[in-house]
Amino acid sequence: MKPIIIAKELSNVLLIRYKSQEACDKHNTWPPVLEFLEFCKAEPDVLSGAPDVWHSEQIELFARPRLAENESPFVILTRLTYDTTKLDSGLGGWKSIVRHMESSEQGMLASSVGKAVEYENTLTVVEVYDDEHTFKSIHMQEGQVHQVLQKDKSIRAAQPEVAFLKQVAGFWA
Repeated sequence: MKPIIIAKELSNVLLIRYKSQEACDKHNTWPPVLEFLEFCKAEPDVLSGAPDVWHSEQIELFARPRLAENESPFVILTRLTYDTTKLDSGLGGWKSIVRHMESSEQGMLASSVGKAVEYENTLTVVEVYDDEHTFKSIHMQEGQVHQVLQKDKSIRAAQPEVAFLKQVAGFWA
């Protein structure tokens, strides 16, 4: 399982995927990272508040080789919280969506589903599309996706937290 960290602050997002927990730990003790964290503590006005960190262990993943070629993909970050005994059912539904997207949706560049580390009964989903049009006109029109999302809605404990991102001037917004 590969940890993913998503830190969201207003419209700025940092998405990091590590090969292992060891790589994640090494990054978090790297002097430039420690220096940045100290800077943020010393200059409290740099951020409007503490960043919301989504740390998850990857369960299901696919990525197309051409992901690296797309200079401005459309990215969706989602955090889903489930009723106490329904996380496994939610995870099963999202795994089936990822497998379906990999086999049927060529405009889908990558997808990852992970279990949140800091939050119980919570999944994080990262979806990467060629563009926003692909998401709206292809992915959201898929019958299998609709079926899973309808079932998923009935077992969640809260509304999903969703961030839609696109690259603007070299930054994700």
